[in-house]
Amino acid sequence: MENSWMWFKGSANFRPSFVALAKPDHVLVEALEFGPCSLPLWRVTYTQPEDLNVGPVVPDGAVWKE
Repeated sequence: MENSWMWFKGSANFRPSFVALAKPDHVLVEALEFGPCSLPLWRVTYTQPEDLNVGPVVPDGAVWKE
């Protein structure tokens, strides 16, 4: 499990303090204020983004939660 930042589309920013475990096609994330969740790889980064308000490249037809 590694520290990570997760992208939220509602607030349009990356949020820190998630613990993530990468799987081949998704990431399992946990945080105190949220229940465990399985997310697509493109929503999670393991290094702090330079600008927390600049989002990832969202693939066409993206699924937000596995």
